[in-house]
Amino acid sequence: MATTIRSSDTVTQRPPGKLRGYPVPDPNPRLFKVYLSDNQDTAQIWIFTAAMTRVAVLNETTGQGPWVSLPLPPDFSSHAANGLYYYQLFERRGNAIVGKSGSGKFFILR
Repeated sequence: MATTIRSSDTVTQRPPGKLRGYPVPDPNPRLFKVYLSDNQDTAQIWIFTAAMTRVAVLNETTGQGPWVSLPLPPDFSSHAANGLYYYQLFERRGNAIVGKSGSGKFFILR
């Protein structure tokens, strides 16, 4: 499907590829570091079990990029079972998902 850009359209230039972010440390992360491409953007992270059940949502609301830290909720950190978890990163502006997203996995080993 082709995209037509008219001279009246506003195009935001973003680097190609996925949204950059990673858990710190891995295994047993305490927070996520996420790179935002615009200071107006915020980050959201969904965390899933290996069975793809969403168990946590992290929101960064300050918009103070480019690198932001999102701590894991204390109830997740203290009660999460050992094992593999997946995450999905979103870059948001207001209520809209903009630009890129990314995904990955991490381990909890106690």
